[in-house]
Amino acid sequence: MKATARLYLTACATALVAAGDPRAARLYASPGDDIPDSAAEKFGLVDGDIAEGKLLTETYLNAILRVALGQGTGLTELEVAGLSFGADWRPFAKGEMDIAQLLAIVQHPSLTVEALQFVDDEAHHWAPIPGFDMFLPLLERQVAAAQTLGLAMPGIGEEIPAEIASFIWAPPIVADEPGLPVDPTPPIDDVPPPPPPVTSEPQELSVKEADAPAETKEKAPAEDKEKKGGSDKSSGRSTSKAQAKA
Repeated sequence: MKATARLYLTACATALVAAGDPRAARLYASPGDDIPDSAAEKFGLVDGDIAEGKLLTETYLNAILRVALGQGTGLTELEVAGLSFGADWRPFAKGEMDIAQLLAIVQHPSLTVEALQFVDDEAHHWAPIPGFDMFLPLLERQVAAAQTLGLAMPGIGEEIPAEIASFIWAPPIVADEPGLPVDPTPPIDDVPPPPPPVTSEPQELSVKEADAPAETKEKAPAEDKEKKGGSDKSSGRSTSKAQAKA
């Protein structure tokens, strides 16, 4: 028998599912590939395709995310954020888990998470969340914002409330962030006014006032010496005249 559609094995390899089924783990056959009769009988294939037809159940058609235990974990079942997971993919439709649960799941090392990828607005295949390095920090901020604001956690695939978006993209307050250098320049209102200008007249007066005592002190001794010298000379001439007469 030749395959007439893309067929995928589930993680536990116990069933074949159609492309787009959230349980699909790895490709088993593409159109034109030979399928052993034993496999066709085991998986119930009809005319190279799944007997149930290509249409998926409503749950799988609405799924946007799927989660399963990663290979090599040695676990058969694991519960994270109130949700149980096994070897088979567990699909989640829009709103079936909130972003806090998603954060716990994507951060758990034993779980594998894949998102439904679209091509030309049509579901195409499952793959790891694209841009995960940017997706994870944004998801962390969304969860933290909802917790801080006391809001209900949005569901996956739902629009993020404006309050959370505004809180996330608000500019940070530099003063409240440790480890950042503080601008030493004070605000304009805190700058003290410049000192008043000093005029030239007070400076001249102060110089004259400062020089006045010094001038007095210098002249005073000189005048005393002149007076004293004159007095001594006068007395000397008087004494000489007295001696001459005698």
